[in-house]
Amino acid sequence: MSRTLGILSTLAAVLALSAVMASAASALGTFTAGKYPTTWTAVSALGNDTFTVDGVPVNCQAHSEGTLHGPSSHLLVTVNYTNCKLGALGASVATSSCQYTFETPAKVKVDHYTAPVQMACVAGGSITIKAPAATGETCHIAVTPQTPVGGVTIVDNTPAGDVTVQANIAGIHVHIIKDSFGCPLAGTGTRTNAAYSQKEPVTYDSTNGEPISVSG
Repeated sequence: MSRTLGILSTLAAVLALSAVMASAASALGTFTAGKYPTTWTAVSALGNDTFTVDGVPVNCQAHSEGTLHGPSSHLLVTVNYTNCKLGALGASVATSSCQYTFETPAKVKVDHYTAPVQMACVAGGSITIKAPAATGETCHIAVTPQTPVGGVTIVDNTPAGDVTVQANIAGIHVHIIKDSFGCPLAGTGTRTNAAYSQKEPVTYDSTNGEPISVSG
C-alpha cells in the first residue's frame, strides 16, 4: 500500500511539474504581422529617449525599425538618434553598425509583455556619443555590445493593429574616452551603471498598413 501511495505521489509531482512547464511555455510571446515581410517602425518625441552616464542625461529623439520575415520569437531593431543633447551641450549619437534585439517576450497579463534587450554590433563596433556636436568634442562615450539589466515593456493594441514599447534598462557598461574642459562627465574610464530609458512608450506601426502584434 505504501509503495502504491509513493508511486501515486511521484506521478502527481511529475504531472504538476509538466503543467507548470506547459504554462511557462504558453506564456511566451511571438512577434507577428498580417503578412510578411513587414517592417515595424516608430518615432519617439523629442528628448524621449535618454542615456544616463554619471548622472548626466543624453536626451534624443529615436527613429526605430525592424523587419519581420515571419512569426519570430525576437525582433531585430535598428535605431537612429537625432536632436540629441548631453546635458546642455548639443550631441551626436551614432549607432553605426549596432542594433538592438528584443528577445522572447514573456507574458505578464493579457496583451502585456516584458522582453530583455541585447545590443550587438559588427566586430569592433560601438554606439558613440559625442558632444558638442557642432565643434571638436569635449565628451566622447562608447557603448559596446552587451546584454544589460532590464529591457522593454510591450503592450499589444489588437484593435488598432499596433504595439507600444517602453525601455527601462540599467547596468549598461560604457567607456568614457574623452572628458575635457566643458564636459559635465566625471572623468574618463569605464562605468558599469549607465542607463537607458524612455519617458513615454513609443508606438510601432507597420510601413505597409498590415496589423502587427505580439501574441502568446
